[in-house]
Amino acid sequence: MTEQNSQQAKQGNLFTRDFEPLRDPRGRKSFKPSDENRLLVMTLAAQNWTHDNIAAFMGQKSEGGTFDPKTLRKYFSRELEMGRLMIEGMAHQVVVDKMMTGNLTAAKKLLEDLTAFVPKKPPEKKPEAEKPIGKKQALERDAKNPTGGWGAILGGSEAIN
Repeated sequence: MTEQNSQQAKQGNLFTRDFEPLRDPRGRKSFKPSDENRLLVMTLAAQNWTHDNIAAFMGQKSEGGTFDPKTLRKYFSRELEMGRLMIEGMAHQVVVDKMMTGNLTAAKKLLEDLTAFVPKKPPEKKPEAEKPIGKKQALERDAKNPTGGWGAILGGSEAIN
């Protein structure tokens, strides 16, 4: 063994387990979403922010300064799709909790929200008007029902088919 190689190789003690880690720590660390990040993405998605804008905003908050929209979609797909519903559900949950403690304003707010979203009866369907027919269908219809006049010429009173 040369001196160069022996200096690079780290000496380890079998009893204290002082060994070099097996993995090279120079690569980029993988992203781990937190509850704070999930709430942030839900809130921004509820306000109709685009994926690119949310990723740019999260990149400013992170240490690295960059955040890819693909990473956003990978880790926060549920929050991006259902963010508005989740935020509205949390808000209604807070209102219900306040109402249960006796807050009259919260009870009125909840009743207003519930009556605003009462499903209305769908309007009655109007009978569909006859669709206009094409030239060929009009000719076929007229051929099946001939107009008068030929019967008198041919000597009969009924139409001949």
